[in-house]
Amino acid sequence: MTMMDADDWRERWGLEGVSAYAGDTKQVRREYGQTALKRRFIQANPRAMVSAVVMDIDRPSAVMDALERPHDHPDPSWIIETAHGAHVGWWLADPVTRTEAAHEKPLRYLARVQEGLCRSLGADPAYSGFITRNPIYPGLIAGEVIWGTDHLYGLHEMPTPAMPRQLPRKPENTRADLGRNCSLFHSGRTTAYSLYKQMGWPGADPLYRAMISHLLDLNGGMAPEAGGPLPLNEVRSIARSIAKWTAQHITEEGFRAQQTARGTKGGKKSGEKRREKRNAARTQLSEVLK
Repeated sequence: MTMMDADDWRERWGLEGVSAYAGDTKQVRREYGQTALKRRFIQANPRAMVSAVVMDIDRPSAVMDALERPHDHPDPSWIIETAHGAHVGWWLADPVTRTEAAHEKPLRYLARVQEGLCRSLGADPAYSGFITRNPIYPGLIAGEVIWGTDHLYGLHEMPTPAMPRQLPRKPENTRADLGRNCSLFHSGRTTAYSLYKQMGWPGADPLYRAMISHLLDLNGGMAPEAGGPLPLNEVRSIARSIAKWTAQHITEEGFRAQQTARGTKGGKKSGEKRREKRNAARTQLSEVLK
């Protein structure tokens, strides 16, 4: 197994040429990528996608738990010690989009992967993986970061025995960040379809304003033991994605065509059932008259 190093991490990070959130305390702000790389805390993933899965393990044995063999989880790409434990990260070969409805399947699968890692490692379910300790921070002392494999993981390589077969449909029953994201998206999307029809097909902006209120109510119901509510900007992003997708794909013309097709199909089925009943009655009558 070949090992990752600081140059590999910088190349995979990919935000060097743009602005990213970073800071020397947990109060971060947007900075140009080159400057951000000099900060102790740094944005792990772009807003719109997930290129690295990061877990926060809050216990003194975190480093040993991530490294010990045999283990259920994939070999980490890097481990960096924190004040109470460690951040453990894995680089993905192909980033997964977070916000577009067309990419929901890989996002839901990644959420299950994240949930499995969270359970296997006993990680903090409330940790979003957005801001992490910077493993190439110039002020790190020797041994504070441990480099792992340079292998870039496909999603099919990431499951653990603890990975759930499916995510809970209710957001309040989901632990890991992406799982809560997917569940909130699913619950909101189901409501959006009927709400959009009731509102008279008004377009994306009015639907977004209606959806943000509904999603905030759902988000507020997430229990602390499940990780608590998602950040407000995450809820806004989900509401915007739902509204945009719904306005583009759910139209009045499409709805009426679907209803007509269902009515035609239902009429054919009911006609077939009536014919079957008449034929059965005729058969019974013939048997009686023999």
